[in-house]
Amino acid sequence: MKVKLDVQLDPTLGCGQAHRWRKEADGSWKGVLGGGIVTLKQEEDGISVEGCSEKRILDYMRADDDVDAILADISRRDPYAADLISRCPGMRILRQDRWECLATYLLATNANVARIGKMVESVCDEFGTDLGGRSSFPSPKQILDGRDRICACRLGFREQRLIELAERVENGDIDPDAIAELDYGRCCETLIGINGVGPKVADCVALFAYGHLEAFPIDARISKVMEIKYGVTGSYRKVADEGRRIFGPYAGYAQEFLYHSQFIRGGNPSCRKVPPNKYEINAARFACMPSLQIALDLMQLSRAVPIAHEAVDGGADWVEVGTPLIKSEGAEAVRTLRREFPGRKLIADTKTMDVGAFEVEIMAKAGADIVTVLGLAEDSTIDEAVKAGRKYGAEIMVDMINVPDKVSRAKEVEKLGVAYICLHMGIDTQMKGEEPPIDILRKIVEEVSVPVAVAGGITAENAGLYAEAGASDIIVGGAIIKTENIKAAAENVKKAIAGAKIRTDLAKKYSEDDLFEAFSRVSTCNISDAFHKQGVMFGIVPQSLKHRQRMVGRALTVQTTNGDWAKPVEAIDRVKKGDILVVDVGGAPVAVWGELATCSAMVMGAAGIVIDGAIRDIDDIRDLGFPAFSRTVAPCAGEPKGYGGIGIEITVGGQRVRSGDWIVGDESGLVVIPKESAVEVANRALDVHERENRTREEIRRGSTLSKVNELAKWEPVN
Repeated sequence: MKVKLDVQLDPTLGCGQAHRWRKEADGSWKGVLGGGIVTLKQEEDGISVEGCSEKRILDYMRADDDVDAILADISRRDPYAADLISRCPGMRILRQDRWECLATYLLATNANVARIGKMVESVCDEFGTDLGGRSSFPSPKQILDGRDRICACRLGFREQRLIELAERVENGDIDPDAIAELDYGRCCETLIGINGVGPKVADCVALFAYGHLEAFPIDARISKVMEIKYGVTGSYRKVADEGRRIFGPYAGYAQEFLYHSQFIRGGNPSCRKVPPNKYEINAARFACMPSLQIALDLMQLSRAVPIAHEAVDGGADWVEVGTPLIKSEGAEAVRTLRREFPGRKLIADTKTMDVGAFEVEIMAKAGADIVTVLGLAEDSTIDEAVKAGRKYGAEIMVDMINVPDKVSRAKEVEKLGVAYICLHMGIDTQMKGEEPPIDILRKIVEEVSVPVAVAGGITAENAGLYAEAGASDIIVGGAIIKTENIKAAAENVKKAIAGAKIRTDLAKKYSEDDLFEAFSRVSTCNISDAFHKQGVMFGIVPQSLKHRQRMVGRALTVQTTNGDWAKPVEAIDRVKKGDILVVDVGGAPVAVWGELATCSAMVMGAAGIVIDGAIRDIDDIRDLGFPAFSRTVAPCAGEPKGYGGIGIEITVGGQRVRSGDWIVGDESGLVVIPKESAVEVANRALDVHERENRTREEIRRGSTLSKVNELAKWEPVN
């Protein structure tokens, strides 16, 4: 059956209003409407319908609304909304079943669209009537009859709220149909009287179930749009009232366009124009854009608070009290950040391994919404944590760091009732240059029904890959908190999650093939700090470096004796492009290198020379711009006798050096990095460099080095 209706199914069914529609491979939409499975497919002049009557689908799509007049009214009131409407004119508000809409949005508290959909399906599968592949939405009586099975739905704190709602509807204390007779104000007031229904849920139900088109639900995304585009901030009621003032009696329609504005305006590259003025939108991305969680992995609470505010200003949705911050500042860090961000989801990253119930109680009472437990913990620890979470109002996220079989363990902990699974590549693993676990993420998302978070090495450059792979929560630490401009860094990650391509070197992790680039970005001081002061060549100083010039390359080792320049010169013939000749002369005073050897080495592509001994012709070498380090400078050279060797292990400046080890030199000195640990040292040195950039920015803002690091507070306790 074909129904003539000016509606675009992708934005309408994929925008998160209703949660039982799924897009099929052939482009059609399949869902459950009333007591039947319904299939809808977009046609040029309407939609084809299977599974329900024309009257039912017209009522569901609000065909009685004068949509042209509604959108024209909004467009006259606001040019930004007018632009959004012109780009995606086919999005419509749905008229949903009152009981189903109320129960569904009760489950929607503190959950994203993907999570809501999974919870709704689990409730339907557990309590509804089998329709042949899908189940109906259960009645209040069906839920009450099977209440003993509610834990199987993995609803967390929402379990008791759903049972209580079903009881009140079943005994007549709440009549969803009677609420339809109330005006908008009294409708919301009545709904807010239900346990678990706040102003936002009340507005959503008033809009989608009761047709109060003036309702203007406010969540974090709408709040951000209202702040950026209209300069409106403040309480829920203030922002909602201003939304209704700006957009008038059809503010609910305007809200849907604002909610998805970044997708409509091209933040999603799959949003493309089709003739004429119709837009197909990637429904999966449209409906469930992942949350951005800012990980405050810092030592000082005084630094964490302003950084968190800047990150939230840039679009961070959730705030994580990082493990280092909890260890250094305790539960007070959680309490402080709860007071700072009363409307944000707060995560306490305790990484609990034992006494799960006790640690969850501590964090929940301090204000955490989510507490993390390690996947390596015993099942009993996770089970106790889940039970304590239900008791104290917190959800449990299981961190899969270092779990050998992450997919199997994810399925196991899901059965224990956890709310989230976190695929986490630890910092120490990142430093070794391992590839992001995108394939494992996809497998976990396919195997479990709870939301999957991902953490570790995520930047604006790769965040979109995790979103495409199905992550519902993207956790970013260093790529935001180490930057000079926290807000801009968070904005870039949000853009990447939405589909934008962002190029950045910030927080990038380097592999073996990229080591020259990595070491070229850091100083010898950064490397020394990252390498725990190992590898520093003492007594070997730069003789020819220009200001800011850096020498980076792999060592080709040479051993010789006082004044014997045969082996150093012979080694030039074995140089590969980018090699650095490292010569052990035992600190002897007669030169074994000069200007002619330098010319020869430059022709062969050598990147520099290091001599634990003497060099001559240093003025000419400086003119050539060739990096040269030595212990001393002397005008005299010896004779080429040929003692020593090439490519053997040597000691220079007190450090062991082998051919293939990395040498980095600058105006501060020299370091040697063993080839086996070069990737890790390079990445750790970059981490030091980026953290220093952040410290430098805080000093520019008026702090001091002592204050930034809270030196007095962290001096050893005697």
